[in-house]
Amino acid sequence: MADGRLDILALPVPAAIRWKAQEVGYLTTADVTAFSNLAADAGLGAQDAEQLKRLSTPTLRLDGSLEGCKSIRQLYEREVADRKIITFCGSIDGALGGGICRGQLTEICGVPGIGKTQFGIQLAVDVQIPECFGGLQAHALFIDTEGSFMLERAAQVADACIKHLKHIAAASHDTVQARAADLLTRQSILDNIFYLRLHTHEELIEALQNLGGLLAQQSQVKVVVIDSITFPFRQELQDLAQRARTLGRIAQDLLRVAESRHVAVVLMNQVTTKVLEEDVSKLIPALGDTWAHAVTNRIMLHWQDEARESGFKHMCAACKLRLFGKCHDATVACKPHIRRAFQHSPFKCRTTHTALHVSNAATLQRSDSRSKPSELESPPLAYELVQGPLVRWSESGATARTAPPTAVLLHGVLGSRKNMHSFAHQIVRALPAWQVITVDLRCHGDSSSLTRGQRPHTIAAAAEDVLSLLSRLKLFPQALIGHSMGGKVVMSMAEQFALRGANLPRPVQVWVLDALPGDVRAGGSNRQDHPEDLIANLQRVSLPLPTRGALVQYLVSMGFSENVSRWASTNLKPVAGDMGDLAWSFDLNGVSELYQSYQSTDLWGFLGSPAKGIEVHFVKAERSAFKWAGSDEARIRSYGHSVHVLKNSGHWVHMDNPNGLHAIIVPSLQSGGKQRA
Repeated sequence: MADGRLDILALPVPAAIRWKAQEVGYLTTADVTAFSNLAADAGLGAQDAEQLKRLSTPTLRLDGSLEGCKSIRQLYEREVADRKIITFCGSIDGALGGGICRGQLTEICGVPGIGKTQFGIQLAVDVQIPECFGGLQAHALFIDTEGSFMLERAAQVADACIKHLKHIAAASHDTVQARAADLLTRQSILDNIFYLRLHTHEELIEALQNLGGLLAQQSQVKVVVIDSITFPFRQELQDLAQRARTLGRIAQDLLRVAESRHVAVVLMNQVTTKVLEEDVSKLIPALGDTWAHAVTNRIMLHWQDEARESGFKHMCAACKLRLFGKCHDATVACKPHIRRAFQHSPFKCRTTHTALHVSNAATLQRSDSRSKPSELESPPLAYELVQGPLVRWSESGATARTAPPTAVLLHGVLGSRKNMHSFAHQIVRALPAWQVITVDLRCHGDSSSLTRGQRPHTIAAAAEDVLSLLSRLKLFPQALIGHSMGGKVVMSMAEQFALRGANLPRPVQVWVLDALPGDVRAGGSNRQDHPEDLIANLQRVSLPLPTRGALVQYLVSMGFSENVSRWASTNLKPVAGDMGDLAWSFDLNGVSELYQSYQSTDLWGFLGSPAKGIEVHFVKAERSAFKWAGSDEARIRSYGHSVHVLKNSGHWVHMDNPNGLHAIIVPSLQSGGKQRA
């Protein structure tokens, strides 16, 4: 086609249209585009003539430029910047890059009763979230071919959404959000969901052919839900070849409409049984492989232990969502409005928490408590082991002789063992023959339920808990590392070695991270992120909270850094029996009592006469939240211990400058100690 002409026989139009055009002299695409009276000349309908003209219009100009083409960078930047429709399930939103994408076809598959219709109803509500909350503030079109749309459920989802948005507005003290939430009502949400009930596949085809025109008139519609695409074709169209051709055309038409009108098209699909071999079968999405290649994203819903879950091709920690076609990284961080999402989705992301964990430096592996020796079935504290790649040790059958070099890593007040994971992995990457045990101290994390009521909550009692755990595991550590309050706990552990009068089997390094052995003194004007202030502010928080983001916003507004605010929000967990609200994972009253003990406990005496083989190192943050008097450092050094200054760090040393902290601690562990500063 050097001259820009193409025989109309090559155009993808019905043969009858081509024949009529050829009979009156329209032989090439140039003929079609050169004359404006095609419909009258050939006796074609207006729609057929328009289709023929559109297909005859060249996309490659004679000057060699491509009309309508965009660079991959333009498409990528548009997709990244584009606001998506959140599903209110954080893992699904994260795997999809922030939610259901506009301009794409997303298919939801699953067995009857799994919740496909409810998923669609929720999206029809979610698309209406106001822009100030990160939503689209748009309308929805729901095409129902099965008659399964539930008006009562739609009203319930609308009420839950409004409740959640009001929670966010109240927690953030944002007047714009508050006004927007007040304007949103059940009636307004239901008014903005357009409902179309269809009964046959002919009605569905006709409706989809007119979908582009409908969306042009209703420009506020940003999501089209079809529930389901399968039902009318499986019931009425038994010719498989014809069904495949029809569905192929529908998929292309829907994709074109989704792209041109920039809307999300969400299709519900049923499942069918595929026989793999004799007595072996599995459930797969219906409509065959041709249809599977037409959709952009596919989400499989399934039952797991009587709970509904979503399956992923890319695996994430909380759930399994399988994406076919366009694949997104399941570890993509959620946007701010996703982090604020209210978890009233029926598809809960389920994780199993156990008190005993063993982890490799690369892969975390949960241990089954049923396979443990009887003395380990009820550990005094929840803990995890992070092991270097050269470690071949486990709790089962462990002895002190076979244990590898071990470091104990303890968190500070309001923390948990999870806060120390990153630094623990950093240690074993540098020391591959070592293992690090991270522990939830009493009243914190998963240990809060194990130690509730075991008063008094003191530093000495917390130290005794950890020593008891190590005894049960038959471990004697080479290093005790504690941050803030955890620093006093490791000093108390070392002090109890001396009080017991036993000879140490090996030298022990004690690392105290930004804590003093005596009074806990605030650092004057440099109080940002001080633990005492953090506890006081958390005690003012009204529970339950709608999202972790609400707590982050509150703490930031009270002057805490965003890093510490997000860290504090990790201590929230879902309220049992509630659809989304969050409460503390720790025993706040116990934490308060433990912190008072932390403030009053004096361990200067221990520093003056530690057990033989104990080597103590203090790490002082350059921007410490505590007031380090010059006499404190001199006194510590006079006892033969060390003080290291960590540059570019506030109190949260393992978060502010983990590399600098690593450079201080790891060489000493590697050399066996005797490092002075």
